[in-house]
Formats: sequence, C-alpha cells, structure tokens
Amino acid sequence: MPSPIRIYLDTNAVSYCLDPLPGWTPKGLEELRATLAAKIQSGEIVVIGSQFHLEEASRMAAEKRPSFITFFWDTVRWNLLLPTNQLAKLEVEMGRPLSGNEPYDTVNGYQALKRFSKTDSKLDALAQAIEQTVKTETADHMSWREEIRRDFKTQFTGMKPEEVTKAWWKDPEARFSSWLKDYMAVSKSHFGLPDDQTKWPPTSALQTIRALMIHYMARAYLNIGLQRKIGDGDRHDGHHYASACYADILVTEDKAFRETLNEVPGRKTQVTQFNDFAQLLGVAPH
Repeated sequence: MPSPIRIYLDTNAVSYCLDPLPGWTPKGLEELRATLAAKIQSGEIVVIGSQFHLEEASRMAAEKRPSFITFFWDTVRWNLLLPTNQLAKLEVEMGRPLSGNEPYDTVNGYQALKRFSKTDSKLDALAQAIEQTVKTETADHMSWREEIRRDFKTQFTGMKPEEVTKAWWKDPEARFSSWLKDYMAVSKSHFGLPDDQTKWPPTSALQTIRALMIHYMARAYLNIGLQRKIGDGDRHDGHHYASACYADILVTEDKAFRETLNEVPGRKTQVTQFNDFAQLLGVAPH
C-alpha cells in the first residue's frame, strides 16, 4: 500500500473547509469534508496539525471557535506535531530530520492540548498572550530589517539597500549557512552543543531551524530587495511553514505567504491553494 499523502492546511485553509470561499456552497463544502474524511479513514491522506492552529483559533470570534476546533481534531486525529522549538531541539540532538512518530506529540501532550482547546476561558487567556507576543515579535522583525538596511549602507556605500539585497539573495544558501553558524554559536548552551564545532550536526539535519530562518530571510528579501508589501502579519506563518516541512503539501490561500515561500531555495514541500487541494480530493467548487 502506498504511503499516505501528508497534508498541512494553514489555519485559514482549515476554516475554508467550514466557511465557503467564493465558488463554494455549504453543500459543496459538505461533500469536500465527507470526501476528506473518507480518504483519511482509508489511509490515502493524513492531515497534520500543530499547536499554532490552536493559537490562531484562540483569536477567532467566539461563535466560530467550537466548529473550527471540533473539525480540527476530527481531521488531524493523532497527527499533532510537537511545537517548533521542540522539533528543533530534537533535530539537533539526533543530528537529522525526525522520522516516523518522532515529530509528533505524545499521547499525554495531545490529550492535554485537546482538553485545553475546549476550555473557552483558557483560549481567551491564550489569545491575550498571543496578541502581546505578536506585538513584540513584529517590533523585533522591524528592528531586524532596519539593522539589515544599516549594515547594507555601511558595507555597500553608494548602493541602494534594494540593490544590495538582490545581490545578497543570488546565493541564499551561502547567506543561510553564515546566519545559521552565527545562530548556533549564540544558541550553543540552549541546544547543549559542545565547544568543538566539528561535532555539531550538519545543516541538513536542522530542518526546523532552517525553515524558520530561511522564511524570515525570504521575507526580508521581498521587503527590502523587491520592495514588496509583505507585511509582518502574524508570527505563525514561519511556524506553519516549518511544521509543514514534515508534510508533502502545504495548503494556503495567503498570497503574501505563498510569494515568500516561492523564494525559498530547495523547498521540498509543495505549496498549493485551497481549490487545488479540493481537486486532489476529486471535488470541484460547487
């Protein structure tokens, strides 16, 4: 029996299974959900979820949260990934990307998060915490971009930041390796790494760290190099992409997110839109 297709729907794509996009009717979505459930039951498809879906769900309108959370758990079942910080630590420890059941949460972790997600007061508190975290990280990202701009002005006198950034992105793998080396040196204690860098895991092992870092780099390139209005948006895009690296297909309607991922070198996860996902199931918009 062939391996199932592993699909990661971002939070909006999960919502679109419940609330119609243009071209879809409630009846059409009912068929789509039934077909998806049948393919999951038969083992043709696995839908992978993460805690970031639930973080975003905490910020939904109260009347929409219950149906989203119920559908999420019914669809994801036991395929709940560990948070990205834990994925990163395990990849460093094992010296390779995770396989089999390794990237997934434990039974106890799964059950605890499921209970948490069905308690409105806890979700409300989480929403407040996430709102503050988003503000802090957005400010950090803006500061980071300004630091890049200043470095460019210092290093490349007479050239515009956008000109330098385009040249900078001609070899993103080299830039990534340089940034990763600096990041691992700063995070040596966090990951329990020895002083001898020759004993550190190869960059190919650091799938989650790479995904988070290369996503931020690609967004900086679009912002500065091409002057695209790729907003800071939500902190979750990078985490969704890093999580989706353990899937075959990432489904998202977010144009800015897709545009950013199109710039990621060596990306193995296929990025597709909601209607393409429906077509994979054999259901057309109606």
